[in-house]
Amino acid sequence: MAVSNELQQTTTQNMDETESSCPKCVFDRLPPEMIRFIFRKQSTDDLLQASATTDRLYRVAQHHMYASEGALLVRGGQDTAATVTRTYDVRNVTSLYLVDVYDFDRDVPRQLRWNDERSDDGERSDGDGDDDDVDDGCGDSERSDSESGGGRTSALEVLHVGYGRDVQYANLPADGLRRLLSGVRARRVCFSNVVMTADDVADAVTAMLEARDDVDGPNGNDDDDGSDDGDDESDDGGDGGDDDDYDRRPPVLRCSHDRADDRKVVDLMEAVERTCAGLLSEFRVTIRRPSPRAYAVYPVSRCGSAADWDDAANAADAVAAETPEDLLALTAADCSGLGPTAYKRLGLACRRLRRLTMKAARQVDDDGFAAVAGMPSLQHLHVEGMSNVTSDGLLSGLVSANGLQSLGLADCPYVTDDVLRRIGEMRQLRSLRLDLTDCDKTTAAGVTDMLSGCERLRELDLTLPLDAGYVAAAASAGRLDGLREFRLTFERLSFQDHLDDQPADADWQRSLAAGFADHVEFSVRQTFTRITVTVD
Repeated sequence: MAVSNELQQTTTQNMDETESSCPKCVFDRLPPEMIRFIFRKQSTDDLLQASATTDRLYRVAQHHMYASEGALLVRGGQDTAATVTRTYDVRNVTSLYLVDVYDFDRDVPRQLRWNDERSDDGERSDGDGDDDDVDDGCGDSERSDSESGGGRTSALEVLHVGYGRDVQYANLPADGLRRLLSGVRARRVCFSNVVMTADDVADAVTAMLEARDDVDGPNGNDDDDGSDDGDDESDDGGDGGDDDDYDRRPPVLRCSHDRADDRKVVDLMEAVERTCAGLLSEFRVTIRRPSPRAYAVYPVSRCGSAADWDDAANAADAVAAETPEDLLALTAADCSGLGPTAYKRLGLACRRLRRLTMKAARQVDDDGFAAVAGMPSLQHLHVEGMSNVTSDGLLSGLVSANGLQSLGLADCPYVTDDVLRRIGEMRQLRSLRLDLTDCDKTTAAGVTDMLSGCERLRELDLTLPLDAGYVAAAASAGRLDGLREFRLTFERLSFQDHLDDQPADADWQRSLAAGFADHVEFSVRQTFTRITVTVD
């Protein structure tokens, strides 16, 4: 047992090393049973990395993933659809991992594609294959049955496409990749070391949605085999409604990289939020080295197991499942499905979180906002729609937000002058975005007091009701020496009392702009109040 523990430690230490430094000779001398024991507690990523060292380790990892997780591992250049279907019963596969695969039509078994009725005779070629040293326990009759059937009628848990080094998404065979993404139904699609732009993400999402659209075709009534709708693991059992739930839920797309530029990743996340809003339930990017970190966007409210976030009993497990500990940036573009307890658990689960954006956060309460704003590593907080957080809750949360460098609040009706003065006391703020058009408890004096304290502001975005007092308050920002960008929006017809105090100067916009230095990028515009009419 001591030897096994020593070997396991050696394996873990060498996962991140190059192929030349991996102790191949140690593993090659061990029987497959011992190697499987060493790998038993390794993550899937560790197994994928270990499988790249030697051919024998690839075969052992392939068998281990199939036997323990029902996952099929296919490495380009070492396997094709014909060889894996002779060795493994494709009917038992719950996840598909493609590593260094470029010919998707040749290497992906047709039985895994959605209702693919094409003949598989071309895949069942003669030959002994390379798998004589791996016994998977599948009988010949089982393999014959799996090869003779049509396409798969239930969704895979994971479809993974990965490469040993960075590969541009645009350089992959476009037609084959699109047929893969549109033909293989999966609850979660993962790309590893595939460099993507926002347009690439949109292309992949379009193909993934085609897999769901096919369900409505003539053969779209699928008979589920009991696969679970969980995110990371599959359980035995289930009911026939799981695939129906899969069809209703927008797809999940995750990307991982050995190394990547954090700034480019954040820009990509922001672009995906704009271009794929409502099309994805989750988009996540994970960077493995030199230290693990992750970024996530949730464009819709009920994503993955987050459907249970509004249930206090399940909130802890749901947040833990959806938010990894190494998460640095999280954008929830629609928080309407998150209950109050979820926000408290979020503060405990993501201790390293630096950037948080929450929209339509209608169910967060005072305690939830205090928990979120008080996260120890948080530097950027932007929240919209906090209709249930009182002025006391806002004050309490902002008092604990000592490390914030940027703050954004919109559609928060309980912002008061005291809250504005507290924001002015946050001397470390570099960026501030406030929308006060729905806040009838604020005054121009509160805005002036706030701006007098924000001495280090470089970016300012204010939306205010249009009246003479607020125009004068906005002009006080000209005294901020560090200000470099000021976007000012005045909303007309906000409240009746503001209509009686309009600016007397007909050319007030020009006069306002003249009060700022040349190095300040200043813009002012006017909008009209949004009016919503509900008919019962």
